[in-house]
Amino acid sequence: MVAIIRDKKGHEDLIEAVRPMLAARSNLHVVMAGDGPWFQKIHDLVASYELADRIHLLGFRTDITNVLRGCDFFVLPTHQEALGQSFIEAMACGLPVTDTDVDGVPELITHGVNGLLVPAHDPCLLRNAIRCLTDDAGLRARLSRAGRHLTDFRFTIDQMADQTVAFYHRGIEERWSHA
Repeated sequence: MVAIIRDKKGHEDLIEAVRPMLAARSNLHVVMAGDGPWFQKIHDLVASYELADRIHLLGFRTDITNVLRGCDFFVLPTHQEALGQSFIEAMACGLPVTDTDVDGVPELITHGVNGLLVPAHDPCLLRNAIRCLTDDAGLRARLSRAGRHLTDFRFTIDQMADQTVAFYHRGIEERWSHA
């Protein structure tokens, strides 16, 4: 998980989702990169469950690509998200993603095609999605390929530059049409 540690990012949901899994799966670890106003709260929650050796709070990092490359998949159970830059970064690194079906996330992720979507505030369904990604290498590979395909074709520098230029052209045309 890569996110500012604050309200509405779903850190507690992820912890609640994985707690039973950590007891049964000795090789499962959770990595949370980011800092924010709730860092101490999340740190204390992890410590209260005695899971600091399995849930790793990395704090603020400038090497997110390296962090992501060390993971098998990406989870961000956010309660609110405009677009989700971290989803794009994770998919560009080849990670399958599971996220919440909120705001702009479904514009980027199609459930079962390039990621898994679950309702916000539902640790049980989040746990099921994580279990699917953990247990099904074929699913991980398929979602990974589809995510890379999306980022390779929709989020290139050329395409973003073209979209920015088109945005300005529309603005100029609109302004001139009202003059």
